[in-house]
Amino acid sequence: MTKSLFTKAQWTELNPSSCLMATHDAALHMFFEKLDGTRVAYVLDMIEGNPVLTTQSDVANAVYADVESDGLYMIKEVTP
Repeated sequence: MTKSLFTKAQWTELNPSSCLMATHDAALHMFFEKLDGTRVAYVLDMIEGNPVLTTQSDVANAVYADVESDGLYMIKEVTP
């Protein structure tokens, strides 16, 4: 899914084992702690079969998608 969006080196730098993911509104929300310790967040949306990747400013330490309420809930990282 992300082959056209990230090189193997970029994907490795994202530290996939740190990834938190949840789906909401047909998009995949992904939160990573990169190998250098920085945290990043992306939203992967499949528009007409083509992956579209955007960044988001909210970085989560925990994420939960509730299908009954159609809500995406996250505990956001707070920086001092």
